[in-house]
Amino acid sequence: MRAIGDAVSAASKTYNGVENPRKRTKTSSSSSMNHRTAAQATRTNRACDDCRKQKTRCLPPTNESAGCSRCQFLNLKCSFQKDNHSESKTPIAQSDRIESIYRGVNEIVSLLKNQVNYRLNDDARLLLDASSTMKQASPQTVEPELDIMSTAEPTYDFHHPSKSCQSSPFSIVCNSLPENGVPNSILHLVNRPQAPFRNRNVPKPDVISLGILEETEAVELLDDFKQNYGRWVSFPSNITTEELIERIRQKSPLLLTTCCCVTLRYSLTHVAQDDYELQHTIKRRNQDLLSQLAKELEAALLGYFVFPHNSSPVGDVEFLQAVAVLSIYSLSLTSLAGISVEDKESSLTNFSLDPWYLSSVGLNTFLSKSAFGQLVQHKVIDAATSPFTVLFQELDDEEQTLTVLRIYNHLTIVHLIQCVFSGRMCVLDEVRLNYCTATLSLAKSTNFDGRVVSEIEVLLIAYNYIQVATGINDRATPRERETAFSSAMEEMKQWYDQWEYLFSQPTVQFVVLCYEFCFIMIILVFNYQKGLCEDVPAFDVYSEHSLSTILRSCTKENLLSLLEHGNHLLSFEKMIDNDSYFACLSDQIHFCFYFGAIVIMKTFLYLQNNHQEKIIDAGKRKETLRLIQSLIDRLTRVSQGMKNDILTKYRDGLSDMLKLLA
Repeated sequence: MRAIGDAVSAASKTYNGVENPRKRTKTSSSSSMNHRTAAQATRTNRACDDCRKQKTRCLPPTNESAGCSRCQFLNLKCSFQKDNHSESKTPIAQSDRIESIYRGVNEIVSLLKNQVNYRLNDDARLLLDASSTMKQASPQTVEPELDIMSTAEPTYDFHHPSKSCQSSPFSIVCNSLPENGVPNSILHLVNRPQAPFRNRNVPKPDVISLGILEETEAVELLDDFKQNYGRWVSFPSNITTEELIERIRQKSPLLLTTCCCVTLRYSLTHVAQDDYELQHTIKRRNQDLLSQLAKELEAALLGYFVFPHNSSPVGDVEFLQAVAVLSIYSLSLTSLAGISVEDKESSLTNFSLDPWYLSSVGLNTFLSKSAFGQLVQHKVIDAATSPFTVLFQELDDEEQTLTVLRIYNHLTIVHLIQCVFSGRMCVLDEVRLNYCTATLSLAKSTNFDGRVVSEIEVLLIAYNYIQVATGINDRATPRERETAFSSAMEEMKQWYDQWEYLFSQPTVQFVVLCYEFCFIMIILVFNYQKGLCEDVPAFDVYSEHSLSTILRSCTKENLLSLLEHGNHLLSFEKMIDNDSYFACLSDQIHFCFYFGAIVIMKTFLYLQNNHQEKIIDAGKRKETLRLIQSLIDRLTRVSQGMKNDILTKYRDGLSDMLKLLA
């Protein structure tokens, strides 16, 4: 285990102009080849000890030193494995070498036949291999309850009722007695098959039928949403936007309203300031849409938690899609309401969406529905009209499962980062967090799915440390606090070693930004706890000098490390060439840029006020200030200075602080 000074100072050398000696590692693809080879094996009568014990299908490997496919994936010791040390002494026969070359040629031919799909799937396999390696390499933390890469076998079946629910007292009571002997609340929860819902085909009012939007306007807005935000919901790609709107209207008016509202985030930024008539028209439309959004969200929540059988089961997955999008862009939509409301008596005056609450509701709804087998079904009759399909697509398609699992992952990642942002607890336990890796076991998963898993993992490291550090008794010794901090630093290093190849890929990888943000948070929380124990009366979390108080507890290495990781975080903004792309990023990414710039400038001010500027390289300081100015310029271009817009507030706050450093 590394000492605290070493853990931080190694990272801080780069900021002072000395090359960081940390070496890059390459992720081997041999494990990925073993997965593909084993997956092609036919079922035999043989099964390894663990698979036989679990009574599950076993796919023996062609290479007996590797273990079966299931044990490889779960990182278990397989009874098929032979002693690698003893086998390494035996020379490889020439026929084995020829066979190995033959298999390699087949792999190349397969790649050439389907090059695009191979690349996508291989990316996911590389990520899966890295996550599997993390199971072996990740050190034990002070409190490992939320270790996402636990070797415990996760349950990935969202299609059927969970075993715990099938054996629960509610299920036993419900299945043992007629309806007149079972309380209604239990009947509703377990959802015993009942008569078809009478009003299932009765259309609900939506933004089109209510006249808030023309159908052509809705098509245009949804087209923009699919292009700029579609990655969060995975809409079917084989249907037109017009057909998609019709399906959404039948499934979930809330999802349609959500998509339209998010697309209108910047609807006022390019309107001339003296064009009052156009401004009023746009504001009125936005206000009507947001009012309808509030009504539909309220009705949906009541439908799930108060009157669960007053509405049809159509649209459960679509409700979760809407909640995921609302969680990701809640800050922007709250800002849009503040811009659009002209009537001070409007019900939207206090409109505010809390992403932590929304993501909590989404995750709990997902888990409750899937636990009782009500979210999706593996086999359905008349799947084209079944309420259990995603937008009326065939559910047996793997893309359906991938879509549902992605929703869960997106809810998880936004929930975790909001836990870090606000200091609140995570509603998921270890078993449920393990579900996040399920996407990587699907053949159609992509690099995007792997990056989401990697971000969840690094956020979990930061979250776990924050919970441990802030939960340590005030009487804890400095050594105990430093041990927890050093353990978190070691976990960050292990994570970096496994996912480092993402950092050098040509495409924009936001996992880099997430890593830098988490590193900053761990250092700040450690020094917050340190300062709190050393001088409790001097610390006031609501004081404007609270961050300065934390910085006062930092060592020189801590301060330099904050500046280095903050510099890396801000430099990521320069990699985004397109302002439109930057504008459509999640609220969480925008906030990370904003927060990183604040930490850097407050650190500069602290050093300046305490006459410690000499510890900083002057050229590096100028470079960092240029990065902050570049971020301010970007925020100005995107927001167009729209009053009360969230990006305008970010810009104004950073500009005011930057003037203090001039």
